Amino acid sequence: MNIRRLPALMVAALVFSSILGCQNSPGQVFSPTSDLHVVGLSPANLQPVEESSSSGSSSASASVTVPQLAVYLRISNGVSAFIENYQIRYVAANGQALANGRFDHAGAMSVFLQAASLGGSGTGTGTGTGTGTGASLRGKAAGTGSGGAVRAQSTGTGSGSGATQTITSQATGFCTLEVFTGNLYAYLTNGTESYADDISPVVAQVTLGGRDLNDHDLSVTFNVTLSTTVLTNQSGS
Repeated sequence: MNIRRLPALMVAALVFSSILGCQNSPGQVFSPTSDLHVVGLSPANLQPVEESSSSGSSSASASVTVPQLAVYLRISNGVSAFIENYQIRYVAANGQALANGRFDHAGAMSVFLQAASLGGSGTGTGTGTGTGTGASLRGKAAGTGSGGAVRAQSTGTGSGSGATQTITSQATGFCTLEVFTGNLYAYLTNGTESYADDISPVVAQVTLGGRDLNDHDLSVTFNVTLSTTVLTNQSGS
């Protein structure tokens, strides 16, 4: 073999291995790290939702729900990955840790993101749920309980909490997290009906960690805004 051709052959092999993904090839050069990105959140901002219902009579019931956050992820280089843990830190409007980090928490996850083959059509699939701490406001009666009183911002007959920012056509898979917990909501609202003394908005800084099939450590970080303004949805029968 012509020695002068050896560098060119090595470069060609490197490019070829990067294109293919080389998920189980030995060595750092021939086993690229999964190129993992967050491509969407649903909802884009987290707010409690008050669901009111009536059956045509004078009686009505209401409950407040804090939605979970769906995180849509994409792998762009064909190297599949596992999401194994998460960490959530809360930051107040002044840039300092909320309540000295009292509500920060971390936990385990089990999510496999099957990357699509490069050059192929469609996307892989991956689902999973984080095991967060603290209870949401699901089932809390309006104006009662430790979740604080309900303060409503009417949204007519729409549904959901905040805007939707999902880009599912580009997503390899998704996971869900309990970011806005019931205890956190009670703290932010001070248990009153007035918005004047709320600690809002707050930013949650979320980091997802794991490993890809080439045994490389992975992490991706994103922010989501939490607001105490309660959206009101009216439904009837």
